[in-house]
Amino acid sequence: AQRVTVLGYPVGGNSLSVTAGIVSRVDWNDYSHGGEANLIATVDAPINAGNSGGPAMHGGAVVGVAFQSLAANEAENIGYIVPATLLHRLLEDVAAAAPGAPLRGFASFAPKWQAMENAAMRAAVFGGVASAGGCCGVLITKVPATSALHGRLLPGDALVAVDGAPVSNDGFVRWEDGALLDFRPVLRNREAMGYILGYGFHCFELYAMRTWIVAFWTFVAARSGPAALLDPITVSVLVTLLAVPASILGNEASIRFGRHRAVSAIQVSSALVALMIGALAGGPPLLLLALVMLYSITVPADSGSLTAGMSASAEPRLRGATMALHSTMGFGLSALAGWTVGVALDAFGGANSAQGWFAGFAVMAAGVSLGPLALWWSRARAA
Repeated sequence: AQRVTVLGYPVGGNSLSVTAGIVSRVDWNDYSHGGEANLIATVDAPINAGNSGGPAMHGGAVVGVAFQSLAANEAENIGYIVPATLLHRLLEDVAAAAPGAPLRGFASFAPKWQAMENAAMRAAVFGGVASAGGCCGVLITKVPATSALHGRLLPGDALVAVDGAPVSNDGFVRWEDGALLDFRPVLRNREAMGYILGYGFHCFELYAMRTWIVAFWTFVAARSGPAALLDPITVSVLVTLLAVPASILGNEASIRFGRHRAVSAIQVSSALVALMIGALAGGPPLLLLALVMLYSITVPADSGSLTAGMSASAEPRLRGATMALHSTMGFGLSALAGWTVGVALDAFGGANSAQGWFAGFAVMAAGVSLGPLALWWSRARAA
């Protein structure tokens, strides 16, 4: 049983009330508001007048909204919450609807039916086939003339499946969350996809830089001699070590200024630094060293914020699939990065040419510049 905490202001009061309990049952029952039946979760946390509309929490996440309870003279500690799955459906419905357009709402099954939990009843309906309890389904008793199923379903029919999903003897249909490796629900999550794409472009720049930084500083050292100050391996080690404090600073910036704003500012800054390194590839080694160290901070600074944003915006039931797509996008573009920079180098003079290195760093800058565009797209609403 899942533990929940219900927040609200029961029977008035100026301070927040917190009650705790467990989810004792998930069922299909009537809603007092509207009189229609839908999915409902029963909790034993006290829910009284004033709790309605308050969240039911588990592990820091909202798992439902409190809205009704049984009277004390009927039962003790039986309250009800609207499950999060219905809340997600409603919010998606509102987001997808055009201004002023009606919402899709929830479909209802107009025909009247009777459960067939009794083995003798199933035997009578199925002619003995179900006497052992192996068959499923419900018995149709009435089909209203206004129903779209009028003439298709008849009283006395047994409804055994809906769209290929078996109907149980008590009338429930278990819908699977989706087939293995079905990422379509994740792709429809625009907010999560913004972070996933942003992370992919971040990884493109990160692995391009780490792949080619030794070769770049070898070019600088060969051209400048002792003036280069540090050898390529030392530069590579410093680049790697600076990633840890850079990521921490990036997370602090996200907390202070907002995740989208901080990540976009970091990625734009990183693109500008990359262009400066490329433009000054043949310039003073001390200035180049300072720019490379700055680049070592801007490149990884957005990493933790992008992953945190992806996780926070993922649907709870699809968090694993969302993280899988996040990693796939990151490592996929990482693999492409080193190859793309190498092609640019060869096309513009090679690794011994300042012009070639400008092209290489321009590719890194172009890659990470797509990150802010992905975040902007994820927040832009359809016209």
